[in-house]
Amino acid sequence: MIRRIDRVRRIKGLALALAAFAATAGTAGAACGDSPNDKPVFLSFDACPMAQASQIAEVLNRQNVKATFFVADGSALDDDWAPWWQARVAEGHAFGARPERAVAPSGYCAEIERAATRFHAGTGRAMPKISRPAAGKTPSVLAVTAERCGWTLVSASSAVVSREVRPGDVLRVRAANLEPLIVGVKARGMCFATLREHSAYRAQFAW
Repeated sequence: MIRRIDRVRRIKGLALALAAFAATAGTAGAACGDSPNDKPVFLSFDACPMAQASQIAEVLNRQNVKATFFVADGSALDDDWAPWWQARVAEGHAFGARPERAVAPSGYCAEIERAATRFHAGTGRAMPKISRPAAGKTPSVLAVTAERCGWTLVSASSAVVSREVRPGDVLRVRAANLEPLIVGVKARGMCFATLREHSAYRAQFAW
């Protein structure tokens, strides 16, 4: 009788442990923005030049944060950097195109299409149709030009400290203040998502 009671207790204990594990796994898999109570912030980088690329990747991995990288047709997409971009694709980050330098509206689409072509060659993934001008601003004439060739321009604010950040902000940040900013934003109850999850841009993402 005692053995039977012990066996029942062990079975019940195992069932409770499995239930707890399943609940934890479900929570861990939830993405920022899945819950109505989430306060997403959209972290983004102008990924040219690549001098601080390793530092950025280390911080994002350590903090378990996904970001959006805007990539230019320049040294950032050299063959030597292809494994770095492939790793970021595998980690679930998002991507867009940008010109390597300020260009006239007439040349904007050709510039970002070159970046998209080289990104695809290096990673095997098509570039989502979002773009950011070299200066990080969104002149109205460029927005119209980009829309005509199938691209959506993304503007961003630059935040140096976490107290400046508000839910819904698209942030353009630098490696120097990246980790303190992430820690501070998390401490204020916000989470990080890519532009793949942004209502204004998600239609441009095929993956």
